[in-house]
Amino acid sequence: MTMRNHHLRINNKTSVMATAKLPRLFLPLLLLAGSSCGILRPYDRPNTATTGLYRDRTPTDTTSLAQRPWQQLFTDPNLQKLIAEGIENNRNLKVADARIAQAQALLAQSRAAFLPSLTGRATTTLSRAGGAFVSTGIGGGSTTVGGTTGTGVGGIGTGTGGTGTGGTGTGGTGTGGIGTGTGGTGTGTGTGGTGTGVGGTGTSTTTDQSTVVTGGAAHQYLLGLSSSWEADVWGKLRSTRRAYAASVMQSEAYRRVVLTQLIADIADNYYSLLALDAQLEITRQTVKNRIQDVETMKLLLEGDVVTGAAVVQSEANRYAAEVTIPDLERNIREAENLLATLLGRTPGPIARGTLTGQDVPPELLTGVPGQLLRNRPDVQQAEYAFASNFEFTNAARTYFYPSFTITANGGLTSTTLSNLFSPTAIFASVVGGLAQPIFSQGLNRARLRRSEALQQEYLYTYQQTMFVAGQEVSNALFSYQSAADKKRIRAQQLAALNLSVDYTQELLRAGFANYTEVLQAQQSLLQAQLNSVNDELQQRQAVTDLYHALGGGWQ
Repeated sequence: MTMRNHHLRINNKTSVMATAKLPRLFLPLLLLAGSSCGILRPYDRPNTATTGLYRDRTPTDTTSLAQRPWQQLFTDPNLQKLIAEGIENNRNLKVADARIAQAQALLAQSRAAFLPSLTGRATTTLSRAGGAFVSTGIGGGSTTVGGTTGTGVGGIGTGTGGTGTGGTGTGGTGTGGIGTGTGGTGTGTGTGGTGTGVGGTGTSTTTDQSTVVTGGAAHQYLLGLSSSWEADVWGKLRSTRRAYAASVMQSEAYRRVVLTQLIADIADNYYSLLALDAQLEITRQTVKNRIQDVETMKLLLEGDVVTGAAVVQSEANRYAAEVTIPDLERNIREAENLLATLLGRTPGPIARGTLTGQDVPPELLTGVPGQLLRNRPDVQQAEYAFASNFEFTNAARTYFYPSFTITANGGLTSTTLSNLFSPTAIFASVVGGLAQPIFSQGLNRARLRRSEALQQEYLYTYQQTMFVAGQEVSNALFSYQSAADKKRIRAQQLAALNLSVDYTQELLRAGFANYTEVLQAQQSLLQAQLNSVNDELQQRQAVTDLYHALGGGWQ
């Protein structure tokens, strides 16, 4: 059997033994993975009673107002264009989109943690030391600089049909040294000069693994790859991935929160702008009427029906109405600018209709209270925040248990560039490690306590969000109903005040009343007309607020 075959046999035997040991290596890992079930806790949706969330009994249906698209609820073409523009350009929505992108990046990072890392290395090392520098090798020679001995060892050669012994060994140089060559027959000696030993004739195989000595410096070259993989024995990586997945859903729910709030804000401010337009129109018409009253008072003064005081009072009454016009115009300008900001554009005029031209508000169906869990984005956001921190708490528990890592290294290394890519330069290693935390300065315990406290905080936040949702729905429903009641009563008030103004003016012309009575009737009529606009606005905004409170606008 040749030497090469002997080595191959040994290597094959080693490979078989290593393969047989692999299951033994991973058996503890499988046993540990089975015990991780007792560490991670399954997620349970937070339980909050939804019965009685609405204060009053309301018409319910399997589908609520929130499930209607906003295009069906807001039928004014101008308002629809404004909402579409706001959704396209609003900066808060773009911020929400950026947050979603951040959460998705963290989720991708947590998924990548399941994969092994891979690092490439290329290094060269130059070492310098004082004293003697030695070069040793098989089939080479050894020289001690400034020493006394030089030794050359011959190689080993084999031949078919006979035996060839040794290669050639050459002694070193030294003072009083002895050079010896072994491997055949031959001895060289020298005193104070050069000793040379010459071996016999044969075949010699040499392997150079020596350290290169060049002017007192040693070189080492390396090209390699290193890989590391952590086994998710206790579920830390899985819990972290689920936590970041919940964070993505939380970010998406936040965007829906911004979207529904944006739609409600645009609609509310649009109706406010229409109400200001209506109040401005009423005030301007009132000023025109009071200018006519002043002319009438002057004619009555000429007929000695009224005194000069009545004329002055009528003029003051006219200016009292007219002075409110600049404030109304300022409010209109500010409302336009606010709408422009919501739309993501610079301040400017807003195309709009009229308050009286709006469709009749739809029937208010709230649906069952449990639908808030599915419709309200802020409720969804609160639940996803709780779920995310629940999984982070699970991950925090795993830090108390050992971690299992496998590290592999491989590549090429040599002391000379010429041999760097030769088969003898190949190296490889695989290491499995188990690390158990013993003392971490209380870091793991503090991490778990913080996660548990945050989990409790998000649970309370979720419950509070549910209560606020019920409050907002109840308030919007009652606001709508109270506005409807006021509109009905206000219509009767306006009819009575119109008659009162007509009657007092006729009595004034006939000389049976003074202008103070006319003035009081006119002031009451103007205030009732302005309040009538507010009643209509309240009812419109109540529909919008209920739509928002039920989570409408994002579906």
